[in-house]
Amino acid sequence: PFFKVRPTRTNVMRFLLEDGISVYQYSNENEFNDCDNKTLVEQEIELSDNGTYYFQNPNRTGCNKENKLIVKMPQPCNTSGPAPIHYSILWNKETYRKYSKGICMTHGTFLQLYYAGIEHNVTQLQTKADFDNCTSFTPQETGIQGPIWFPQYGHGLEKNKSYYIVSPVNGQCNAGVKVKICVKDKCSSTETCD
Repeated sequence: PFFKVRPTRTNVMRFLLEDGISVYQYSNENEFNDCDNKTLVEQEIELSDNGTYYFQNPNRTGCNKENKLIVKMPQPCNTSGPAPIHYSILWNKETYRKYSKGICMTHGTFLQLYYAGIEHNVTQLQTKADFDNCTSFTPQETGIQGPIWFPQYGHGLEKNKSYYIVSPVNGQCNAGVKVKICVKDKCSSTETCD
Protein backbone atom coordinates (compact mmCIF):
# COMPACT_ATOMS: atom_id res chain seq x y z
CA PRO A 1 0.00 0.00 0.00
CA PHE A 2 1.00 3.62 -0.55
CA PHE A 3 0.27 6.33 1.99
CA LYS A 4 0.82 10.08 2.10
CA VAL A 5 1.07 11.20 5.71
CA ARG A 6 1.33 14.47 7.55
CA PRO A 7 3.69 14.16 10.52
CA THR A 8 2.33 14.65 14.03
CA ARG A 9 5.73 15.77 15.27
CA THR A 10 7.76 18.20 13.19
CA ASN A 11 10.26 16.24 11.08
CA VAL A 12 10.28 13.17 13.34
CA MET A 13 8.40 9.89 12.97
CA ARG A 14 8.17 6.87 15.27
CA PHE A 15 6.64 3.47 14.57
CA LEU A 16 4.64 1.74 17.28
CA LEU A 17 4.41 -1.91 16.25
CA GLU A 18 3.53 -5.09 18.14
CA ASP A 19 7.02 -5.61 19.56
CA GLY A 20 8.29 -2.04 19.92
CA ILE A 21 9.44 0.75 17.62
CA SER A 22 11.85 -1.17 15.35
CA VAL A 23 11.27 -0.97 11.59
CA TYR A 24 13.21 -1.89 8.45
CA GLN A 25 14.10 1.11 6.29
CA TYR A 26 15.27 1.13 2.66
CA SER A 27 17.33 3.95 1.14
CA ASN A 28 15.56 4.05 -2.25
CA GLU A 29 12.55 2.74 -4.20
CA ASN A 30 14.47 0.02 -6.09
CA GLU A 31 15.81 -1.55 -2.88
CA PHE A 32 12.32 -1.26 -1.38
CA ASN A 33 10.70 -3.04 -4.35
CA ASP A 34 13.34 -5.81 -4.30
CA CYS A 35 13.52 -6.06 -0.46
CA ASP A 36 17.28 -5.57 -0.74
CA ASN A 37 19.73 -3.78 1.64
CA LYS A 38 17.30 -3.03 4.45
CA THR A 39 18.47 -1.46 7.71
CA LEU A 40 16.86 -2.10 11.11
CA VAL A 41 16.03 1.27 12.70
CA GLU A 42 15.21 1.30 16.43
CA GLN A 43 14.69 5.00 17.12
CA GLU A 44 12.80 8.05 15.95
CA ILE A 45 13.33 8.77 12.26
CA GLU A 46 14.27 12.27 11.12
CA LEU A 47 12.26 13.31 8.05
CA SER A 48 12.97 16.04 5.50
CA ASP A 49 10.32 18.21 3.88
CA ASN A 50 9.26 16.81 0.51
CA GLY A 51 11.25 13.57 1.09
CA THR A 52 10.17 9.98 0.39
CA TYR A 53 10.85 7.14 2.83
CA TYR A 54 10.49 3.36 2.49
CA PHE A 55 9.69 0.99 5.37
CA GLN A 56 8.85 -2.65 6.10
CA ASN A 57 7.36 -4.22 9.23
CA PRO A 58 10.08 -6.44 10.80
CA ASN A 59 7.46 -8.53 12.61
CA ARG A 60 6.03 -9.91 9.35
CA THR A 61 7.83 -12.36 7.10
CA GLY A 62 8.07 -12.08 3.34
CA CYS A 63 8.54 -9.26 0.88
CA ASN A 64 4.82 -8.57 0.55
CA LYS A 65 3.25 -5.20 -0.16
CA GLU A 66 0.99 -5.73 2.88
CA ASN A 67 4.10 -5.46 5.08
CA LYS A 68 5.45 -2.26 3.50
CA LEU A 69 4.85 1.46 3.76
CA ILE A 70 5.93 4.45 1.64
CA VAL A 71 5.88 7.82 3.41
CA LYS A 72 5.92 11.03 1.37
CA MET A 73 6.51 14.21 3.30
CA PRO A 74 4.47 17.23 2.18
CA GLN A 75 5.78 20.60 1.21
CA PRO A 76 5.78 22.91 4.24
CA CYS A 77 2.56 24.86 4.64
CA ASN A 78 2.47 28.60 5.20
CA THR A 79 0.62 29.14 8.46
CA SER A 80 0.33 32.01 10.86
CA GLY A 81 2.15 30.03 13.55
CA PRO A 82 3.78 26.69 14.25
CA ALA A 83 1.61 23.58 14.28
CA PRO A 84 1.32 21.87 17.66
CA ILE A 85 3.80 19.07 18.19
CA HIS A 86 2.35 15.90 19.66
CA TYR A 87 4.32 13.03 21.15
CA SER A 88 3.54 9.34 21.47
CA ILE A 89 5.19 6.85 23.84
CA LEU A 90 4.70 3.21 24.77
CA TRP A 91 2.87 3.19 28.13
CA ASN A 92 4.23 0.14 29.94
CA LYS A 93 6.61 -0.97 32.72
CA GLU A 94 9.62 0.32 30.72
CA THR A 95 8.27 3.88 30.42
CA TYR A 96 9.97 5.37 33.50
CA ARG A 97 13.27 3.63 32.78
CA LYS A 98 13.27 4.92 29.20
CA TYR A 99 12.13 8.47 30.10
CA SER A 100 13.63 8.80 33.59
CA LYS A 101 14.64 12.41 32.85
CA GLY A 102 11.14 13.26 31.65
CA ILE A 103 9.76 14.43 28.31
CA CYS A 104 9.94 18.01 27.06
CA MET A 105 6.81 19.20 25.23
CA THR A 106 5.46 22.56 24.09
CA HIS A 107 2.23 24.18 25.30
CA GLY A 108 -1.00 23.29 23.53
CA THR A 109 0.17 19.74 22.72
CA PHE A 110 -0.99 16.31 23.85
CA LEU A 111 0.88 13.12 24.79
CA GLN A 112 -0.43 9.82 23.41
CA LEU A 113 0.11 6.89 25.77
CA TYR A 114 0.17 3.86 23.49
CA TYR A 115 -0.79 0.36 24.64
CA ALA A 116 -3.18 -2.37 23.52
CA GLY A 117 -6.00 -3.75 25.60
CA ILE A 118 -7.37 -2.43 28.90
CA GLU A 119 -4.40 -2.92 31.20
CA HIS A 120 -3.55 0.76 31.94
CA ASN A 121 -5.03 4.18 32.64
CA VAL A 122 -3.61 7.62 33.47
CA THR A 123 -3.97 10.04 36.37
CA GLN A 124 -2.14 13.26 37.18
CA LEU A 125 -0.36 13.71 40.52
CA GLN A 126 0.21 17.15 42.00
CA THR A 127 3.74 16.86 43.40
CA LYS A 128 7.09 15.33 42.51
CA ALA A 129 7.12 13.57 45.91
CA ASP A 130 3.79 11.85 45.11
CA PHE A 131 5.20 10.89 41.69
CA ASP A 132 8.45 9.54 43.13
CA ASN A 133 6.65 7.57 45.86
CA CYS A 134 3.52 6.59 43.87
CA THR A 135 1.17 8.09 46.46
CA SER A 136 -1.94 10.32 46.59
CA PHE A 137 -4.13 8.47 44.11
CA THR A 138 -6.81 5.80 44.41
CA PRO A 139 -5.65 2.47 42.95
CA GLN A 140 -7.89 0.96 40.28
CA GLU A 141 -8.58 -2.73 39.64
CA THR A 142 -8.68 -2.43 35.84
CA GLY A 143 -7.65 0.07 33.19
CA ILE A 144 -9.34 1.46 30.10
CA GLN A 145 -8.96 0.71 26.40
CA GLY A 146 -5.73 2.14 24.96
CA PRO A 147 -4.30 4.22 23.55
CA ILE A 148 -5.20 7.25 25.65
CA TRP A 149 -4.21 10.93 25.49
CA PHE A 150 -2.92 13.27 28.15
CA PRO A 151 -4.42 15.66 28.89
CA GLN A 152 -7.67 13.93 28.06
CA TYR A 153 -9.62 17.19 27.75
CA GLY A 154 -9.01 20.86 27.09
CA HIS A 155 -6.52 22.69 24.92
CA GLY A 156 -3.42 20.65 25.63
CA LEU A 157 -0.51 21.18 28.00
CA GLU A 158 -0.24 24.55 29.74
CA LYS A 159 2.79 26.88 29.47
CA ASN A 160 5.70 26.59 31.92
CA LYS A 161 4.20 23.75 33.91
CA SER A 162 5.36 20.28 34.95
CA TYR A 163 3.02 17.31 34.89
CA TYR A 164 3.47 14.07 36.81
CA ILE A 165 1.37 11.26 35.35
CA VAL A 166 1.09 7.61 36.39
CA SER A 167 -1.04 4.56 35.71
CA PRO A 168 -3.29 4.16 38.77
CA VAL A 169 -4.00 0.49 38.05
CA ASN A 170 -2.84 -1.67 41.00
CA GLY A 171 0.97 -1.73 41.31
CA GLN A 172 1.75 -0.22 37.92
CA CYS A 173 3.13 3.10 39.14
CA ASN A 174 5.71 1.32 41.33
CA ALA A 175 6.49 -0.97 38.38
CA GLY A 176 7.42 2.05 36.21
CA VAL A 177 4.26 3.04 34.33
CA LYS A 178 4.80 6.75 34.92
CA VAL A 179 6.44 9.80 33.30
CA LYS A 180 7.16 13.47 34.01
CA ILE A 181 6.31 16.07 31.34
CA CYS A 182 7.84 19.53 31.40
CA VAL A 183 6.34 22.22 29.18
CA LYS A 184 8.72 24.72 27.55
CA ASP A 185 8.52 27.27 24.75
CA LYS A 186 10.70 25.10 22.50
CA CYS A 187 11.92 21.49 22.68
CA SER A 188 14.44 19.63 20.55
CA SER A 189 13.70 16.00 19.62
CA THR A 190 16.11 14.81 22.34
CA GLU A 191 15.45 17.38 25.07
CA THR A 192 14.40 16.17 28.51
CA CYS A 193 13.22 17.87 31.73
CA ASP A 194 16.51 17.47 33.64
